[in-house]
Amino acid sequence: MGQLTFLEAIRAEIRVRHYSYQTEKSYLYWNRYFIRHCNIRHGADISPALIEQFLCFLAVECKVSASTQKQA
Repeated sequence: MGQLTFLEAIRAEIRVRHYSYQTEKSYLYWNRYFIRHCNIRHGADISPALIEQFLCFLAVECKVSASTQKQA
């Protein structure tokens, strides 16, 4: 069996923690959004600075609420 993709690994971790299906959908949505926005090709490409840049983008450009930023 091959390695899990980044999103499959996130899904597996969410299920191990017994989060609700709606929470799983939300977390996967924000991870996909982050990956697409930052054009990430590999999990090793993710850095704290990149995450901070994405959260600033959500706050300034998208004007999302603080609770949405926390979830993202």
